[in-house]
Amino acid sequence: MLVGIRVAGKVSSRLERLCLKKKLDVTLLSSIASTIKIIIVVLIGIIALGKLGKLGKLGISVTSFVAAIGALSLGA
Repeated sequence: MLVGIRVAGKVSSRLERLCLKKKLDVTLLSSIASTIKIIIVVLIGIIALGKLGKLGKLGISVTSFVAAIGALSLGA
């Protein structure tokens, strides 16, 4: 999970640099970068919960999370 958070931060900062080179608006840039970071952290969290669920330590089913994300993305 910690590695995923670090990767999300690196991806977000690289995206910011890329957008600065393309001379995008600063407010648009910050919202895009933070949205991408949140999406990556959520996906890493779901993957981590799925791995723990398979190990039998938490017993959390990831299927409901994936279904909810699919429904939200379809609604958006």
